[in-house]
Amino acid sequence: MTRDFLEAACVECPRGCRLSVRRSGGELTVSGAACPRGEAWGRRELLMPARVLTGTVRTTSRDMPRLPVRTREAIPLDTLLEAARALSSIVAAGPLVPGDTVVEDFNGLGVPLVATAALPPDSPP
Repeated sequence: MTRDFLEAACVECPRGCRLSVRRSGGELTVSGAACPRGEAWGRRELLMPARVLTGTVRTTSRDMPRLPVRTREAIPLDTLLEAARALSSIVAAGPLVPGDTVVEDFNGLGVPLVATAALPPDSPP
């Protein structure tokens, strides 16, 4: 589904400009942006919206059964639900520190899934 119009609050900075993005023919116009970053975000949001996925995965640790994770970069919005479901099949083993890669190519999206908390080494049984 292709959209030709979007009204949204920009998320590129705390200012939260109210943007209107319109496509007419092959031309895109963005109004309401106070900076070039907002204009670029509005164009991307209309043409190919993307979000960073956050969630948790299981671990092999008795002391920390769930590890918070996120995608290192935004992924296409239309893949978000399927990607969230894929988190349930991942099991992380320590040691990990925030920023360490848990899965190199998460769900075939070409984006790493990274830890957002420390996971200690597995404790002996």
